[in-house]
Amino acid sequence: MKPNRPPDFYMASGDSLLLADARACWRVARVRATNRDDLLVITVDPPIPGRPYGVDQPMDLVIVATRLEGDSLFPINTFPAQFLPVYVARLKTDDWRQKDVLETRDYELIDWAELYPSEGEARAKLTYARARKLGRTI
Repeated sequence: MKPNRPPDFYMASGDSLLLADARACWRVARVRATNRDDLLVITVDPPIPGRPYGVDQPMDLVIVATRLEGDSLFPINTFPAQFLPVYVARLKTDDWRQKDVLETRDYELIDWAELYPSEGEARAKLTYARARKLGRTI
């Protein structure tokens, strides 16, 4: 469900056509897993289509985690100078809030994306990424 406040950041992807469109994102909770303690549950709007990832419903709640060593989501240490590359995972459990630590069976990596401080920057990257995939330059 979309919160009633401005987005915390935006997500788009230059690598994934399914995540290419800019999405508004809101922080929900920091979570720990058995292999790392820096996962962030976020709400996304519009929701991510579920069927391409083997899920019946669109996903408006996902987990993001930094892809590169030294990057951070707490706070995002690359803003405003550059985007933040992240892994995107789907939650496989509804009771994630009751767990101190998520196990690997509780979530599943579905794609890669980038986080941006503004919608304009997410859309600008998107335009460049799509043009590159089509073999054009901007």
